[in-house]
Order: sequence, then structure tokens, then C-alpha cells
Amino acid sequence: MGDGATAHTAQNWSEQQALQWQKLPTACPELNPAERFFEELSAKTSNRVFEDKQQVEDYLANLVRQYQQQPNRISSLTLFSYLSAQTN
Repeated sequence: MGDGATAHTAQNWSEQQALQWQKLPTACPELNPAERFFEELSAKTSNRVFEDKQQVEDYLANLVRQYQQQPNRISSLTLFSYLSAQTN
């Protein structure tokens, strides 16, 4: 999956990977699974005031740990039908 950015090109993928390269339309963050995850994190951090950088890091680390313990929650946010491994 790539959005056309220089670093996101098919040549960066190993030929041995069982993935099919697909170019995403330009400026379509809603098609990028990571954007859905970051949108959720953003909602949980918006309108919060932190005393210092360490407090922000601790809060985010705790949030990420919660998601790591619930892989189905991440899948529900990021698993799009067009994201599937291609088998040869």
C-alpha cells in the first residue's frame, strides 16, 4: 500500500514477500490503516493537559499497552478488506 510518497514505493518491498503492491489515491488518509489508529489515539489525548513530556510519554505508553493486550481492537480499526496477503 502506498500513497505516492517517495519512501512509499514498490521498489522498497522485497520480491520474496507475498504482498501485492497497490497505490493509494493521493490525499486519502482514510484509506491508510495507521491513520484510523492514530485518530483513535488522538481522541483519547485531546483536551488533556500534561505537566511535562514524561507525563505525555507515560500516558501514551499506557494507551499503547492497552491496545497490545486487545489485538482484536486494533484489527477492528485497521483491517480493511483490500489489505490481505496474496499467496502464490
